[in-house]
Amino acid sequence: MLWSSDGARLAESRDDNSVYDLFELARVNKRQHGVSLVKGADPYSPAYKILNADLIPQVPDASFRDLLDSIQAERGFLLLLNLKQYKRSRGTLLSVEKTDGSGPVFEIISNGKANTLDVVYSTENQQQVVSIEEADLATGHWKNITLFVQEDRAQLYCGLRGDQRV
Repeated sequence: MLWSSDGARLAESRDDNSVYDLFELARVNKRQHGVSLVKGADPYSPAYKILNADLIPQVPDASFRDLLDSIQAERGFLLLLNLKQYKRSRGTLLSVEKTDGSGPVFEIISNGKANTLDVVYSTENQQQVVSIEEADLATGHWKNITLFVQEDRAQLYCGLRGDQRV
């Protein structure tokens, strides 16, 4: 799966302009941490091929707490990303793991085999899955997507330009 750094941003409400570049927070650049630099859809933004997601470092605790505080204050978030996913493949776009390493608390998974985007989250004793059908992300072409998650709903937008609003 290929990611464009310009699109790997978690944006909060338009009022407070809290924007977090997840690659920057994890200090990912060039050829390290399980990624390699590739040519992306936008020639002015770096793009990365994920070689081994397990080698990508975690976001530092202070930055992660700031990110969670913003999400809680807004009761949701926007995830903006550009990606190129191999046809009919499955891959995790974003994962928040438990601190003890026993598994994810929250995941966003592109499932090309089922043609869905799955938002998976854990409550105290259960795992919940929200599937957005006909996502058409695993096509082998660059996709610009916006995922809007707020409280109990998730909406996926594909192909939005910078001048369009969600």
